[in-house]
Amino acid sequence: MTATLATVVRKHHQGPGTALTGTPYPALVALVVQMQAQDTLIIFDSLRPLGDEFWNMIDGERTVETIATAVCLEFGFELSPELFVSLVNGMVNAGAVSVVTS
Repeated sequence: MTATLATVVRKHHQGPGTALTGTPYPALVALVVQMQAQDTLIIFDSLRPLGDEFWNMIDGERTVETIATAVCLEFGFELSPELFVSLVNGMVNAGAVSVVTS
């Protein structure tokens, strides 16, 4: 399954984690390039706090769009929520989260 902005996911474990789980390094580099095109303040090291906070906000109820918007507001970045969908797909593929179905 491919995630969308409306996707809701549930963690398979509580505690420390990151939304970067399951996304290969070259894909993370490409993601940063896409993010930099939208917000020049983004650097590669921005991914860790963004990913960690995204992980912290996964509760099995919020959508990808809701979480991505909140994370960007928290850190002051102007990014499209769509950029976070690839991270969700990585987490799903790695088995760190599963998609919540109605």
